[in-house]
Formats: sequence, structure tokens, C-alpha cells
Amino acid sequence: MAIHKKVKFNIGGKIFETTTTTLANGGCNSFFAAMFNNNWNLQTHNYVADDDGDYFIDRNPDCFVVLLDLLKTRELYISSNIPENLFHREALFYGLLDNVYVGDLGSHPSFRNHIKQKTTHTQKRHNI
Repeated sequence: MAIHKKVKFNIGGKIFETTTTTLANGGCNSFFAAMFNNNWNLQTHNYVADDDGDYFIDRNPDCFVVLLDLLKTRELYISSNIPENLFHREALFYGLLDNVYVGDLGSHPSFRNHIKQKTTHTQKRHNI
């Protein structure tokens, strides 16, 4: 099993390096689980690395760093320069809202309620 394999991402022009172990913390319904097979080997037929070996994802890098840290530490620290709506959208894209719910919110105790309200509104709007 290649659970400790390094993976490099280019998220909106910023390079991030992590391991499949960290990505696995996102759970089986996350964006990252879709990138890998059951043994956490990259499904290369779906995702192609650039010449530097980075997998490009055209998303917000400021939110990604927060979500990646959440997967590493199970703690959620959101910089004041990241709007809550933007963070919610990015967490939803990566399939990590459940991780946000259970993460230690540190100095953002009201954030969990805001995320839950946004998710409920999104689900109602899309009839989920």
C-alpha cells in the first residue's frame, strides 16, 4: 500500500506538497479520494501531472492551505482575510465539510454554525 507517497499540487499557482496519508484523512467521499484508488495510488488515467510532477487544480490556494492543515492536524484555523462564504465553497468543492464540522475551531466558535447554515441553505437550493 502506497499510503505515505508524496503528492504535489499546484493550487491556483501555488505549490503544495503533502502525503497520501494526509489526503486520506479527508475520507472516502472527498475530492482526494476520487483521485486515488483503494490503495491510495494515483489514478493517472484521470489526472495528469505537469512537467514538474504537480497536479493542477484551479482553486483558491489560501483556502487550500487551511483545508490541508485541517487534514494534518484536525484543527481549523482560518485567517481573517478569508471570507466565510469563500471558505465554505472551497470546503464543499473538496468534499471536506464533514471535516470542518468536526475540526477543532480554535478561535472561531461561531464558524461551525455559519457553515451548517450555509450547507443547509445549499442543500435546500439544490434539493439534496
